[in-house]
Amino acid sequence: MKSLMKLSFVLLVALTVGVSVPSARAQSLLFYNSGDASGADGHIADGGGFITDNTYPAGSFGTWTHIAGDGVGHLLFYNSRNRAGADGHIGSGGFVTDHFYPAGSFGAWTHIAGDGFGHLLFYNSGDRAGADGHIGSSGFVTDHFYPAGSFGAWTHIAGPV
Repeated sequence: MKSLMKLSFVLLVALTVGVSVPSARAQSLLFYNSGDASGADGHIADGGGFITDNTYPAGSFGTWTHIAGDGVGHLLFYNSRNRAGADGHIGSGGFVTDHFYPAGSFGAWTHIAGDGFGHLLFYNSGDRAGADGHIGSSGFVTDHFYPAGSFGAWTHIAGPV
């Protein structure tokens, strides 16, 4: 958990991009620097090699502790300190914020992972509670809540596999 709080920590998130992106590069990666809220996105070319598609200067993003892709083109940004969030997507011109969620909008989560099919799983390693949901046209929707003790004691969650 401490490593997530370091200002120099850079998150790398994979997501599947929507129909506005050519099928030859359907997978994009988002880079985020929590120290200065800068970022970049890009993809791995068919023949190999990473290509940066867009760069975002310092201050372009909010203050986030977690970022997860849902696998169908959406990214969820979450701040575990104040439980605020945002979601958005990478369009042809770069990243677009679709919805913002003020402080207290989410539960207290230590992990977030996407399943690759449009769902996000939230997990709290302290009480082993969780929730899942999806990003719809009107914003984030919680589909299920799992009370304390529903999950094992996990340190990492990875997906999709």
